[in-house]
Amino acid sequence: MKLIHDTTLSTLIVLSLIGCNNPKQQITNNTQEVKDTIAKVIFTNKNQEKSIAIKDNCDNYPVDSLLTTKILTTGTFHNDEIEKDDNEKVWLGLFKTPEGYSIAKTKLNASRVYDAVLDENEYEKTAWNIKTAIEDTCIVLIEPLSFIKEKSIETITLNETLLPNHSKNFNFLGIDYKLTATGNTKKDSQILDYYIVSNYKLYLTASINGKDYTQLLVAKPSFDYQMIRILFAGDIDGDGKLDLLLDTSSHYNATSPTLYLSKPAIQGSIIRPMGKHTSVGC
Repeated sequence: MKLIHDTTLSTLIVLSLIGCNNPKQQITNNTQEVKDTIAKVIFTNKNQEKSIAIKDNCDNYPVDSLLTTKILTTGTFHNDEIEKDDNEKVWLGLFKTPEGYSIAKTKLNASRVYDAVLDENEYEKTAWNIKTAIEDTCIVLIEPLSFIKEKSIETITLNETLLPNHSKNFNFLGIDYKLTATGNTKKDSQILDYYIVSNYKLYLTASINGKDYTQLLVAKPSFDYQMIRILFAGDIDGDGKLDLLLDTSSHYNATSPTLYLSKPAIQGSIIRPMGKHTSVGC
C-alpha cells in the first residue's frame, strides 16, 4: 500500500492507458509471433535431445507460498505494510552508485509520518517512511542471505515491458537469454492502436552448456491500468547468471517488486522467485 508512486510507473500509466475500466496497452506493428505457449526444459548434447513439457495451466504466478525471502523497498507505506522490527534489522541493499551498482549492508531509517489516506488528522501519523542509512539510490532491500555478498555487480539494461507476441534476445556474462511474452490482445473498438491484454505469461530461456532451459516468470489473467515491468536485471547473487527484479502487480494502484535469483534455483530450472513486497496507493 505504497503512498508515493514511482515516477516511471505514473508516466507509463498516463502515456499507455486511457479510461478507468478498460486496461489497455499500445502495441507497435512490428510484433513477432510466439508459437509456443507451453514452457519446456530442453536438455541437448551431440547424442541426444530430451524435452520435458511443463504444465502451463497456471493463471497467476508466482504464488506467495513459493516465496521464502523478505524484501522491501524505500518510500512511504501504510502501517500494515511494514513490520515494526524491520527497522531493527540489517538489510542487504541493492544500490545505484556513481560508479555503477553494488550490494551493501545497510540499516533502515524508519519514521512515522502522516497517512493522507487513513489518518483522521495530521497528528495521527500511522504511516511509515522508509529510508536507508546509505544515501545512494536503493533499488531493493533483501533480508540477509548467506550466498549474497557485498560487492559491485554486473548489470544489463532491458526494455521495461514486454507485450504479448514479443520476444527479446540478449547475452549476459556469456550466456544467451531470451524473454518471451504470450497472451491475448483484444483491440479496443474506440481507441486506435490500443489493446486489452489478458492471459499474459512471461518466460525466460537460457542456453547454458549446450542446454536450453525455459521457465515461467509471471502469469496474470488480466490487467487494470498496469503491465509487468522489468525493474532491474543483473547478477545479484554472484554466480555469473541473470537475476531479475520485476514488478508483478496487475493493478495500477499497487506495486509488487518481486525478486528472482538464479543461485538458489532447483535442479532443472534457471531462476527462482524469492520474495515480494506489495504496497498500494489508497
